[in-house]
Amino acid sequence: METRWVKVRIFGDSVPFYASENDESPLTQLSGSPLAELAPANVKGGRLPTILSDGRRGYLLPDVKCLQIPLWSIASGHINIYSEPSTVSPLVAVLNSGDLLEQYGLKTSGGGDTWIPVHLANGRDGYVGSQVKVVNQGAQVRIQKSPEDPGTQWLLKDGKIRPRNQQLKTPREAAQRDMLIGGALCIGGIAITAFTYSLVSESGGTYLILWGPAIFGAYRFFRGLARYVESS
Repeated sequence: METRWVKVRIFGDSVPFYASENDESPLTQLSGSPLAELAPANVKGGRLPTILSDGRRGYLLPDVKCLQIPLWSIASGHINIYSEPSTVSPLVAVLNSGDLLEQYGLKTSGGGDTWIPVHLANGRDGYVGSQVKVVNQGAQVRIQKSPEDPGTQWLLKDGKIRPRNQQLKTPREAAQRDMLIGGALCIGGIAITAFTYSLVSESGGTYLILWGPAIFGAYRFFRGLARYVESS
């Protein structure tokens, strides 16, 4: 399967950059929020393959703080790009509908407004107001939909940047969850049916039949079991 590289900006002072997955001492320390491309680690919790903007290849620790750099397309109209986060600063460029730009840093405030630092296709950098409408992956959104402060919250998992509390489960973990939930539903459905039946078996009366949860639970358990065996 082709490796999916994600373009990011790395945050933090003295971020260790290793020449290989197993080196104990870093090749160098990164600072100044450099640009890089990251790929998923070969093993869970392993170091992340990295290509720095200067072409150097190496590895970063899995808890590196980084911001995925979104690639936006201007949705409509003419958009001013300023040299500083202020409308009184010099214009860097005027973008038109369809022009591309990358977010390369965290939001900042200036003149009572919120601004996004952006990198243009011609290589120049500037700032754009956060209310600009852009197109991302075919859907029109406002640029402020990008993460507020991913430098302290987000990390690379399976080729995607996600909040730490939304880390993707491995196939094995997902299978174990299916087995646990499915088993609980199946046993619970059978147990409640048997218990309520025992209460009225001699005297007669109505009892609960929970075959639905039992059957669905059994299905989910065996589905999880099959996936667990497949992922082993």
